[in-house]
Amino acid sequence: MRFRAAICLVQRHSKGGAAAHARFRARISALLAVPILGLAAMVTSSAQGLAEGGADEAVQAPAPSEPHAAAERDLLAEATHQCTSIGVPADTPELRDCAAGLVRLIQSDPDDRTPSGVLLARADPHVNLGEACLPYFPRESRERHEQGMVVLNMYVDADGRVRGINVRRSSGIPRLDTAAIRCLAVQRWIPRASDGHPVAAWHRVKWTWRQDP
Repeated sequence: MRFRAAICLVQRHSKGGAAAHARFRARISALLAVPILGLAAMVTSSAQGLAEGGADEAVQAPAPSEPHAAAERDLLAEATHQCTSIGVPADTPELRDCAAGLVRLIQSDPDDRTPSGVLLARADPHVNLGEACLPYFPRESRERHEQGMVVLNMYVDADGRVRGINVRRSSGIPRLDTAAIRCLAVQRWIPRASDGHPVAAWHRVKWTWRQDP
């Protein structure tokens, strides 16, 4: 409507003199000023929105917080220390694999039956663990009818021997945890295979002490 009125004024202005010309300019300005200012405001607002939107699109996924990154570094450092303490040579691929495997075990859910990236220990088929560990069942625990399951992390070398072992989750009874460590640490296990060759790696094992009914 404003632009149509301006066109009518232009047509009538062509028939007037200087005074009419001045009035014409004033009325044109009055008719067009508000829409133009509004458009300018919208353009400015849109430009700001695009700039802000562009900035949002340019922002990548947030990096891990510093406390989280520090905790990850501390965990890897502790895993590396544990690996070197059981005799894994420093500055070797084996040490890096050992530390990474232990971190996965620590971070995984001990109740998960098939945790991603975690090896579940398999005993040598010639070993009957039930019979082998029976002598390790604490007499005091049997007298008290104590039972429980302990989850252990074991570092098994290429020969199937345990080079390192620690408790991932306690049974709640320290003597049962200790008995499980003493028994399972001296058993033979099936080592991890890589390209058809046995290699050292961390494994998880769950052991339950249970009283006969």
